[in-house]
Amino acid sequence: MNLYNESDEISILCAPNWDFFDRSLEKVVSISAGIASATFTNICQNAVSFDSRVWLGDNKSQVIDYFRWRQADATRCALNGWCYWTLRKAGKTVRQATSMLEGKSVAFKNDLLFEYGINFNADLGGEKSESYRCYLLVLAMQHAIKGSLARA
Repeated sequence: MNLYNESDEISILCAPNWDFFDRSLEKVVSISAGIASATFTNICQNAVSFDSRVWLGDNKSQVIDYFRWRQADATRCALNGWCYWTLRKAGKTVRQATSMLEGKSVAFKNDLLFEYGINFNADLGGEKSESYRCYLLVLAMQHAIKGSLARA
C-alpha cells in the first residue's frame, strides 16, 4: 500500500491483488474516511472530517497518470500559496493579493517570488517543517490503516 498526501487529500494506492474486507468497496470507503478523520482529529486535537471515494485505474499507465496529475496539482497549489502568503506578508490585503495572482502564469508567479528572494523551483520543499509535518501525517495514516486492518 502506498500513500500520497496533498493538502487535505490522501490518495492510497492498493496493489491489484488487495483483499481488504473481501474487496468490498463500500466498506473500504466508509472505513477509510473514519480512519482518516479519527487519526487527524487525534493529531490536530481538533475535530477533522474526511470523506472518501474510490477511483479505479484500468492499467498501470492510468495509475501513473493519476499520480503525476496529483503531483502537478500539488506543485500548482504550492506555487499559488507561496505567492499569496508572500504578498500578504508584504502587506497586501486579501483582495489585493488575490487580484494580483488571478489569471497569472507560472512564469509570472516564479518572477514574483524571485523579487522577494525566493527561487520556487530550488526551494520547493524548502519549508522543511511543513514538509516534515506532512510526512508525519502520512506515517500516522499508514500506522492507523495497518492497525485498523489488523483488527478487522
